[in-house]
Amino acid sequence: MAQAKLAENVVITRSKGGIAKLDDLAIIRVTGEDATSYLQGRTSNDVNALNPGQGQLTSLLHRKGHVLALFSLHKLNRGGVVEYLIVCDRTQVERIVQELETYLFRERVQFGDVTSLFRVWTVQGALSASVLQECGWNADLPDEYSCHFDENSARYTINKTLTGENGFVLLLPENDNAEAQEEDLRTSADRAGLAMLTPCDLETLRIEAGIPMFGREVSEQFLLPETALESVAASYNKGCFQGQEVLARIKTYGAPKQALVGIIFRTEVESAFRQDSLMVINGQEVGVIKSNVFSPSRNCHVALTYIAREYRIPGVQMSFRVVPPGTAVQNAPDPIYDAVVAFLPLYTPESNKERAKRLYDSALAEFAGGSEAKSIEMLRHVVECDPHFADAYESLGVILSRQNQLDEAIALMHRLAELDPLSIMAHANLSLYYMQLNEIEKAEEEKAIAMSIRMSQIAREVVSKKREEEERQQKAAVAQERIDMFQQVLNIDEHDLLANYGMGSALADLGKPAEAVPFLAKAIQVKPGHTVAWLALGKAFEDLADVDRAIQTYEQGIATAAKRGDITPMNEMKARMVELRQRTSTKA
Repeated sequence: MAQAKLAENVVITRSKGGIAKLDDLAIIRVTGEDATSYLQGRTSNDVNALNPGQGQLTSLLHRKGHVLALFSLHKLNRGGVVEYLIVCDRTQVERIVQELETYLFRERVQFGDVTSLFRVWTVQGALSASVLQECGWNADLPDEYSCHFDENSARYTINKTLTGENGFVLLLPENDNAEAQEEDLRTSADRAGLAMLTPCDLETLRIEAGIPMFGREVSEQFLLPETALESVAASYNKGCFQGQEVLARIKTYGAPKQALVGIIFRTEVESAFRQDSLMVINGQEVGVIKSNVFSPSRNCHVALTYIAREYRIPGVQMSFRVVPPGTAVQNAPDPIYDAVVAFLPLYTPESNKERAKRLYDSALAEFAGGSEAKSIEMLRHVVECDPHFADAYESLGVILSRQNQLDEAIALMHRLAELDPLSIMAHANLSLYYMQLNEIEKAEEEKAIAMSIRMSQIAREVVSKKREEEERQQKAAVAQERIDMFQQVLNIDEHDLLANYGMGSALADLGKPAEAVPFLAKAIQVKPGHTVAWLALGKAFEDLADVDRAIQTYEQGIATAAKRGDITPMNEMKARMVELRQRTSTKA
């Protein structure tokens, strides 16, 4: 029964959303004149790059690159005073404060665990923003880890996914009004059909989304590059920080021996494996299971696992035994499990924009079929998912005006104009609707605004085209200079790696992909592990409209990058390959 409820909550969260109170999340406040410079020197990410209202995933590292703590950091400006919030699980608080205080000498910085001052909630999923807006929270936080402090209510809103879906962490001040605010959240969430999530629900959603957690997938045992978080939690341009030299060496000279990946089981698993169970093939340990669960979204068992370099290629089939922690490898028991290595996340939720586009197309189909009422309902949901979807506003406004619901149509266009002050469509439609109400003066005013915006738009387009042409010419001149330089090197040594890659990249920049291909292929021949060359070669085949060779190149490049642990080029090749396959299947 509990398993069925868990599956139901996961499905609801993936389609609508979920809400939960977070008793295990902690908040550390960092203040003081030297807070920014001190955090810049201690954490792995670039704190100096943050503006107030922004945030980042970051870590504290051992001098040998091992992860001492993992958390999100959020910068705010409260009345001219800079404040940072560290959001982490409660088990990390003591270690984080201890690590920060250890290296504090004359810096004017204060740290404090302020968890007890708040009630911490989360709302996750497609309808999370609309639920918050209904309760008066600021949900206009477009970037992951961005944050907002409301001066009137003393509430904090943080854009932070715990499930892979769009989501928020909410800090309600512990005061006489806290219970009423909690009740508002629960009521709004219930009205929207959101699931009330348990810790087990959140854990299942987390594992599906491939989000590493400190104390599970991340600990002092592992180097940051092994955790699959290096590309988002570390900056190589910020200057020195503890552990930076180790990370730089790994990035320059090769991949770590193990790395965190996903495993999708093809064999039925009766119950979850214990954390740190070993994966054994032919008597040899090849991996260690950190978290695992039955995934309702994939309808099979999945795991987050550290796997040896030679096996961490997406799509690789594996057959292995599972040995409980503390058991000798040679005593590996039956059965043998079949599984496939997979990219993280193991489940990729539909983005709000994708969901909005799908619903929009369905709404238009309903309208074409004569069901205007259902079309209106669906279009209202579209603008909840994507408040900036201009076509949805126009379609909804047109249908509402057909049904003589002009007040709502006008309110809709005013909302669009507030979200996008340069929307010609909003003011043009307002002019039509006011004309239908015989409010001629307002209609003429909106028409004039639409015309003014259009004239300004034309002027900007002219300036933009001129700027683009100047940039194109400048880029071509720089590319030609690079070509001349690389050609000199190739005249001396035709096997020079950087000259071949550079020549290929420069020719691609000049819009000459056919000429770029031989040089990029040569670079790969010289060094098969040069993953950025695989990426550039795939792009060149794309420019030549050779989709099959582009996909084949990306597949080989992804396998190479996976072995090396080159996350950034691997992810870009994966995204481009997926897009090409989708484009091909759509045409078919």
